[in-house]
Amino acid sequence: MMVAASIEMIRAALQFVSSEDTDDWIMAGMALKSEFGEAGFDLFSSWSETAKNYDAKSVKSRWKSFKANGAIKIGTLIYKAQQAGFDPKQYAPAVPPTQAELDRIKAERAEAGRAAAAKRSREHATVAEQAKKDWDRASTNGASPYLQRKNVKGYGVRYSGADILIPLYSIAGKLRNLQRIKPTGDKFFLKDGEVSGCFHIVGNAEASDWLLLAEGYATAAALHQATGHAVVVAFNANNIRHVAAAIRKRYPLAKLLICADDDAETEQHTGKNAGLAAAMAAAKAQRGFWCKPAGLPE
Repeated sequence: MMVAASIEMIRAALQFVSSEDTDDWIMAGMALKSEFGEAGFDLFSSWSETAKNYDAKSVKSRWKSFKANGAIKIGTLIYKAQQAGFDPKQYAPAVPPTQAELDRIKAERAEAGRAAAAKRSREHATVAEQAKKDWDRASTNGASPYLQRKNVKGYGVRYSGADILIPLYSIAGKLRNLQRIKPTGDKFFLKDGEVSGCFHIVGNAEASDWLLLAEGYATAAALHQATGHAVVVAFNANNIRHVAAAIRKRYPLAKLLICADDDAETEQHTGKNAGLAAAMAAAKAQRGFWCKPAGLPE
């Protein structure tokens, strides 16, 4: 076990390593976990806190992913610090940051967060304007090889040549982005546009006893054709919970059914089924139900 002086040396070495550079941050965390085990977390956390982009949840989550006795050893961290001018033979014990310094870092972090949010807001507004222009130029009549291959119709979509355009609306009913689906099935959103919490509805939600929610447009259209119920398109698994919350707010009395994508093949390789996990969590959070496909042909 390392003596206290050695721990102080590592603490001093960390002052020469950037806590804001993702690669250096991960390297340092792996080295500390390998050398100290769980006892190294406080050192990793306090050092991480000096970064303007510090996030306590990310620190804890990343630390859990590091392995004790991992491949990255403490020597790697010391060598990195030496490259920046650290001298292990003449180091001075690190001085803990003062409360004033911590307050300054916290204020800078808050300001950086506000600036980032303002930048995202400007980007979203610009993309929404472009989406409106593209939407207005597109045709309400057309044909899509993708829809033909999926054997579904176009509900509330438009056509740009052989591409299909699917609108993304906010809970306030404002057009915020477009998803373009190529004949090959490749899908694209307008870059830097808003997606989180935005959705498209297939069918008449006001007249539907049940509101179904699915990830992709083709799945939603197929569900609508099979059941007659309105189906909300969330576009991806990460957006399921945001859209479910928006729909519950907009239709508080609706019977909500989350129709999961069963990512069984991915689960075999990673042990995680994002589609099922997202559906179950959203259904629980929004007083809804969930289901998954079973016994379908390839």
